[in-house]
Amino acid sequence: MKKIVLLVVIAALLIGWRTAGASSPVTIEGTVTDSGVPAAGIKLAIDCSGQLFANFIGFTFSDGSGRYVVHTDDVLCPLGTKVQVRADKDGDGKFRSSAIGVAKPLTVVNVELGKNFAVPEYGLLTSLLAMIVGAGLFWRARQRALQEKVRR
Repeated sequence: MKKIVLLVVIAALLIGWRTAGASSPVTIEGTVTDSGVPAAGIKLAIDCSGQLFANFIGFTFSDGSGRYVVHTDDVLCPLGTKVQVRADKDGDGKFRSSAIGVAKPLTVVNVELGKNFAVPEYGLLTSLLAMIVGAGLFWRARQRALQEKVRR
């Protein structure tokens, strides 16, 4: 038993040592356009998992020629994961347009305003709703069981 525990500890240390190495840079860049014309001053939010704010990298703005650049690393944005760039055209905090790419050392994600509306993940909302419905059904079943017990 002690040998198994020792092997598990050594394996965990080796895996931790291997993953603690230096990270590689990841650059996410692209152009924001509105009807094909470069759009300046557009606020962008960058997520690195394809899900809304799941692995949030940060905000940036497009420059005068509609270009943007965000520098991160493969720890925050692992290579091969989905990169979602969402655009806030009106400055109201509602990121209505988005585009998705795949994380590489140089990832290019171009965003066209008014297309590919950003749809939030409803995983949390659905989970909460399922918990509430489940608790209600459990409570109702328990009440019926208690009523039948009292009748007997």
